[in-house]
Amino acid sequence: MSQIFPSSAQLRYILSLLEKKEAIEAELVRFESEFSGLQGWKPAGKPQEKLFKRGALRNEVLKVLKKAGKAGASVDDIAKAIGAKKSNLSVWFTRNSRKIKGIHKVRRCVYALRTIK
Repeated sequence: MSQIFPSSAQLRYILSLLEKKEAIEAELVRFESEFSGLQGWKPAGKPQEKLFKRGALRNEVLKVLKKAGKAGASVDDIAKAIGAKKSNLSVWFTRNSRKIKGIHKVRRCVYALRTIK
């Protein structure tokens, strides 16, 4: 005849498995609470820079130059207006002032838009 009830050895084994399961579940809850506390975390140090999508920097620079008029705007003023680094803009002007018709250098670090007739 087969056993309907498990033996005491089997019950002890089942009990030990259940205790291990509860310990693992408690540890999982602890990890989840730690993880949820870190979701808004950002690394310490410099704040993240404003990143521009492809072509967005050009559009922002052109807007500032249009507002500046014939007198033009300095690289420093443009950088403050759009939230970019001054050094990045200097390089951008060096590379792109020849490519974009209408941008010309007024004097050192000052650029303006030519009026196209």
